[in-house]
Amino acid sequence: MDKSKNWKAWVDTMPLQKGGKLYVHGDIKVSDIKIKYSVIRSEPQGINPVILLLEVQPKPDAGDNSFHLEYHEQLQDPTKYTQITIQVPPDETVDVEQVS
Repeated sequence: MDKSKNWKAWVDTMPLQKGGKLYVHGDIKVSDIKIKYSVIRSEPQGINPVILLLEVQPKPDAGDNSFHLEYHEQLQDPTKYTQITIQVPPDETVDVEQVS
């Protein structure tokens, strides 16, 4: 992976959502266009329960060299996570914003 940038995380607590919905968005740029990427929950998670660990995972396939990645998760407790760490070299940690 050549570059990772623009990562943002927020929880939407609109009244129609039960609890809240977590959104994580970011961009990566790569030199190998034969691979697509997705962002998934890391297993196992780390020792700090308020930091969600996500990783960018390659999938062999014809792709592009720029990707906008998204991760969404329904939360029972909208304050569950205060930060998100995206595990791409180098790891990037962003604060979770609360929006309604």
